[in-house]
Amino acid sequence: MTSKQSLNPLKGKTGWRRFIGVKRLIALSMLAALGYIAWRLRQEGLLHPEAIQSMLSEHPVQSVLLFTGFFMLAVLTTFPSLPLNLAAGYFWGGILGGVLIASAGSLAAIIAFVLARTTIGQPLAHRFDNRIVAKLQSEFDAKGWRFVAFARLNPIMPTGALNYLFGLTSLKLRTYATTTFVFLLPPSIAFAILGEQAGGFMIEGQTQTWVQTALWIAAGATLLIAVKYLSKILNQSKE
Repeated sequence: MTSKQSLNPLKGKTGWRRFIGVKRLIALSMLAALGYIAWRLRQEGLLHPEAIQSMLSEHPVQSVLLFTGFFMLAVLTTFPSLPLNLAAGYFWGGILGGVLIASAGSLAAIIAFVLARTTIGQPLAHRFDNRIVAKLQSEFDAKGWRFVAFARLNPIMPTGALNYLFGLTSLKLRTYATTTFVFLLPPSIAFAILGEQAGGFMIEGQTQTWVQTALWIAAGATLLIAVKYLSKILNQSKE
């Protein structure tokens, strides 16, 4: 299979396989199953930190795997995962809890990446006629890992949705996976330490103030970097 063919997993197929395909059917089934499981758990209130705390107390030996599964499911279904990051620090300490969150988050990110690429392909890797978009694509092709790194370090970025979006680009899986873990580790440890220091996982009181401050700083930095970067792209596209 050539690199061009790999951009579209259904290229060259005819009949019903052109629209469904075995791999696409499997990927869609997995997404549907994950969505249903998450919906059921939310209906039962089992994705809330309080419920998870109760389960960890009842199953201390399997607690790490249980928590990892809950966190991965939250990321895969774009459920807010910050309370779970704080909870990891509360349960296992800042460093160990942060490493656990970064590992679970990276595994979930890889699964989402592969599911998106298997299901849809890489439509964002195709060249567009618009000069600005084409320039953005060239930048991403050359420095894609920087985009991933920025997204992982920034707590205001919608991690769950971006995982699927990155799968539609020209990024290589190895680059994506490595960059995700390396740059997801610092913020994961930081919020786990916050959960450890706060002595809990509820975003309220002093913890809420710290989290809001971090998010406002991240939002301001994101806006400044985005404006500067887009200005650079616009100027280069006019040359």
